[in-house]
Amino acid sequence: MKRNIFWLLLIVVFFGSCEHPEEPEEDLYPYLIVDYRFTDEDVVVFSRKLAIANDLSAVYYTGESVSGAAYHIYKRPLSYVDHLVQMSSGEGAAIGAYAVDLDILNQVYYQQAREIAPDSVLHYIMRADPGMELGDPEPEELLSFNGNLVGFDEYEGRQADFFSVSADGFVYIIGYDDTGFYYLNFRDEEPIVFSLPTAIEAVLAPDGQKYVWVDGSSNIYLSSTLLENPVLVGNGRYASISSNNKVGWVNQNLLHVYDISTQEVKKYYPPKNVASAEELMNATLAENGEKVAFRFYDASDSDIVMCSIPE
Repeated sequence: MKRNIFWLLLIVVFFGSCEHPEEPEEDLYPYLIVDYRFTDEDVVVFSRKLAIANDLSAVYYTGESVSGAAYHIYKRPLSYVDHLVQMSSGEGAAIGAYAVDLDILNQVYYQQAREIAPDSVLHYIMRADPGMELGDPEPEELLSFNGNLVGFDEYEGRQADFFSVSADGFVYIIGYDDTGFYYLNFRDEEPIVFSLPTAIEAVLAPDGQKYVWVDGSSNIYLSSTLLENPVLVGNGRYASISSNNKVGWVNQNLLHVYDISTQEVKKYYPPKNVASAEELMNATLAENGEKVAFRFYDASDSDIVMCSIPE
């Protein structure tokens, strides 16, 4: 009898061990859908934040031609028919810009620091037509300010590494590796300026009041000139914000999109069948929050990808 019980137990264990554990579901989240992918082999992208036209006609960024050593602003039309456009328009115009952004009319904004006299530097906010090409008239000098506002001495300054502009073109977040990040509001006669002391990334919402910043621990905060305390919304990098109250960032090779209204986060896989896309470098939400552009890391050229975000 004991022998029969032993065999019975052995049979149960054997058959039980043959049962495979339930396989986890692989596709937990939707995949981003590729609309366009471009490889412009003559240009290396340097922008840490891409600028997407509000009508989704183009992606703007700063970069360097493989045949030269100067930074320029480039316009990548979202069309397989149109070619990449170098927007520099003469000596000192868009040359030297490290970061770029667009207002609601798709006008192009960037910052420059210029020596106007021995031991005297001024910072300029430049505005250019979205169709500017090589040889066109100089961009407009919209306003200027002393480097003291952004942590430089009067005789020091440099081009901003990060640049973000409001929809009306008069509020900025500017970031420098040398002195950090600053909020600058030039809507009134007396500008409003304050620093973001722990930020390593920061982007401005189109309204010029809300902004998102990332600290040294990759914590992502939503703040506003009307809020006393920032709101922690996630953790990651490549933060961006749209006009329909969506905040985007990348964490663990997933695009995260936070809805400010509902406080919900949705996650998305990188697009299928796109090699080297998993890091979603410099992922930036479009103004409508329905598209995202990103680039690959490639030291020899620039790959720009525009994707739709599934609902």
